[in-house]
Amino acid sequence: MSEQPMKMNEPVKSNLSLGLNILAGIIVVAAMAVTSYTASAVGDLRERVAVIEANRFTSSDGLAIWKEISALREHIAQLPSEAPPKWFIEKVNKIEERQEKILEAIGRLDRVRQPGP
Repeated sequence: MSEQPMKMNEPVKSNLSLGLNILAGIIVVAAMAVTSYTASAVGDLRERVAVIEANRFTSSDGLAIWKEISALREHIAQLPSEAPPKWFIEKVNKIEERQEKILEAIGRLDRVRQPGP
């Protein structure tokens, strides 16, 4: 009778061993996947760092940008601050006055041309 309990434990040990082997295999595969991904990410980071180092922003680049911004500021400062500018309003007023004079002259001519009763 002592042999039967040992024989029954052997399949349990065999199944346990199989389960542990499967679990170990899954862990190994997962570790390989993580290692592969990490190596790929490190390679990408190296390429990015190389690109950044090759295209560094220097002080002369900053000075050139500052000069362009300064020129734009000066140009904007020269633009009229009023909308519309004073000279434009004066010119339009002169044109309106001339039109009124012309209309008055046309009205006088029209009265002269009309035959009286």
